[in-house]
Amino acid sequence: MSNRKNGYFIGRFQPAHSGHISDIKIASSQVDRLNILIGSANACRSIKNPWTYQERVDMLRKKLFQEGIDNVAFFPVNDYPYNNHRWITEVLAIVDYVSPYAPMGSDKNILFGAWKEGNDYLNWFPQLRYRSLPIEGTVNSTDIRIGMMATEDPSIPSTVLDDYKFYQKERELFKDYPFQETLNFNCADAVVTCLGHVLLIQRKFAPGRGAWALPGGFRNAKETFLQCAVRELREETNLRVPERVLLGSVKSSKLYDNPNRSYGIPRNTLAVHFDIAPDAGGSLPRANGADDASKAVWVPLNEAVNTYTMYDDHSDIIQELTGVSRDFAYLKG
Repeated sequence: MSNRKNGYFIGRFQPAHSGHISDIKIASSQVDRLNILIGSANACRSIKNPWTYQERVDMLRKKLFQEGIDNVAFFPVNDYPYNNHRWITEVLAIVDYVSPYAPMGSDKNILFGAWKEGNDYLNWFPQLRYRSLPIEGTVNSTDIRIGMMATEDPSIPSTVLDDYKFYQKERELFKDYPFQETLNFNCADAVVTCLGHVLLIQRKFAPGRGAWALPGGFRNAKETFLQCAVRELREETNLRVPERVLLGSVKSSKLYDNPNRSYGIPRNTLAVHFDIAPDAGGSLPRANGADDASKAVWVPLNEAVNTYTMYDDHSDIIQELTGVSRDFAYLKG
């Protein structure tokens, strides 16, 4: 077994700031190699996640090079908003890949982090030796990120600026609503599967312009969630399946109401899983993008959850309702 001492530092770095660099400098000086695990690696561009995993790696490399820090390696970690155990498993898969056979709690594997609100995950890894880092000032990525959007910083992707403007208008529109604590939007999304494929759309407008997503949208006042899911599905995909057949193919449904699942006013959605049969010729039923969707395509389920960067929590909804999971292919080569 190698005597190399490995450190682990987890963050989203949206964007990386001086506090991150200070922590990395301290942590990297105490180990042979510091493994930086970059969260939200699978996240679609959004106000919360303007930059891709690779863009954040490039930003960090540049900043760390300027500090003379070169004993680092980078790994992506996906979000699993409805399954902390899945997230823990992915982090530990990286640890096992980097340092196999190290005893539980060994000083060969050290988890670095600063105790503050939102960092509960530092308690989730008894397999790792924990070492505390100081909290440097009050700088935080959220304030930096919002400030950059407000000033239309050129490093912010245009689709993210569109989202920021969309939600600013939404906030202004509802600012005088008298019962702010009760203000929620109700939506429905359709998870349509057939022959191991799922039907996805590409969003035409903000928020999430250009992102892959489930067909869905806002529930009208005089319809049920199921009726909303069917209506939005038909409006956005022109799916050539009769409504009565769709209603007869409902396999399951689940409410997703985490107040942090989207930006702006909380959006609750009922996701409905329709498992339909192929058409008379044995092929996937025809569909095409319409209304708020520029495209509608059938995608193999495994490919949808492993290679498509999807809007908001839609990949997680697909996984929960179909049972298909992401793999850790990047650790197998």
